[in-house]
Amino acid sequence: MEERKKVERKFGEAKRHHKLGRARYRRRWRVAIQVFMTFLVINAKRMVKLLRAREDALQAVPSPG
Repeated sequence: MEERKKVERKFGEAKRHHKLGRARYRRRWRVAIQVFMTFLVINAKRMVKLLRAREDALQAVPSPG
């Protein structure tokens, strides 16, 4: 259930903020492309956030010497 919460949160973000609540196109393959592109954007945003947090954490650690 803990893992499911994490996944459902991303689907909620896609639906609420990236207009995945309603398909923009018709035909299964076009909707599949829309879903793929939406989650590509969500994952890219998450990667940027994680890399920025990692960079901030590295800058906070004093260098030896």
